[in-house]
Amino acid sequence: MLPIVEKYFILTKKFRDQYGKNTVIFIQEGDSYKVFGYYLHDEQIKVCENIIHLHVKKEDSLFTSEFYYNMHKYYENTILSNDYTIVYVDEVKTSLPCEERWKVREIRSFSEVHADNQCDLCTFLYASCCPSIFATNLRTFT
Repeated sequence: MLPIVEKYFILTKKFRDQYGKNTVIFIQEGDSYKVFGYYLHDEQIKVCENIIHLHVKKEDSLFTSEFYYNMHKYYENTILSNDYTIVYVDEVKTSLPCEERWKVREIRSFSEVHADNQCDLCTFLYASCCPSIFATNLRTFT
């Protein structure tokens, strides 16, 4: 088994034990994030195929799906709104072979992102009365 696949399944077990079954791990390899699964009905493969509509391919005995690194925010809201937790694992360039090659960058859950996007009434009133002062953080409401 390739080192990235081995590491992927170790991290998948670790984070699912910690955050529950609805946890998807995206591991970076080069300029893309990947998921791996032994079966087409594995949770992370189902997320890629059915929720964010990515192509799933079979390589040897594994199913894989991937997307470019810079597209993670594009897919993130859709995954999180379906009540999944996302763990991003980034590839780290190392000079020594014994150093760890991957590092957990971020863990995102729907409640965490939803809390980040909240505005309160005072912020709205302040922004509408004094837009020149508040222009750096002005939000648009519809």
